[in-house]
Amino acid sequence: DKAFFNMRGGRVGLGSMDSVPIRFYIGGDNKWTIGTGGNLTATASGVGIDFQPSNSTSGVTVSASSVLDSYEVGLWTPVVADAVSGGNTATPGTALGRYTRVGRIVQFSCVVGNIDTTGLTGGLTLYIQGLPFPSVAVAGWKPMTVMMDTLTFSGQVVGIIGQNESAIRFKQFASGGADSDVAVSAVSSGSTDIHVQGVYEVA
Repeated sequence: DKAFFNMRGGRVGLGSMDSVPIRFYIGGDNKWTIGTGGNLTATASGVGIDFQPSNSTSGVTVSASSVLDSYEVGLWTPVVADAVSGGNTATPGTALGRYTRVGRIVQFSCVVGNIDTTGLTGGLTLYIQGLPFPSVAVAGWKPMTVMMDTLTFSGQVVGIIGQNESAIRFKQFASGGADSDVAVSAVSSGSTDIHVQGVYEVA
């Protein structure tokens, strides 16, 4: 294999004459690689782009790490169930999810259509399992935008994700009242469609 490093016309060149990756090492460990397609890949765990935080605004605490070490786009399969994990699962006519992860932030959407709840326990809480990553273990709910049809509920419905969970649970609430879980029995079996879109933080 032939590699080169040169300076010409005010430009610095580093490359390979053959179709092989170019690897960058620190302390004997391969940290970065430029593949034969030209893409730069972080090849060591935890390695990324360090933005060196400098925010000095009063009342703001900067995270210990400002390294961007993840970017991912993909699909996930939403699973309607009567438990946050495991439990009984429904049979949908349509089930499709999409997501984009940038660092610790995940933006996602999903649609589950014509949900057949046969086999689910009607008095249990309605969930959608299968999110691509568990949420960060920090107290507090992460609310999501929800659109549903042929579902029986009172007031307004939102989707929420609990800490360290990979499922969406559904809550309903009305002005002046406390929130309550949306039960599986609220679904019109074979007809209800659920659309969810949201953003949450991962560990």
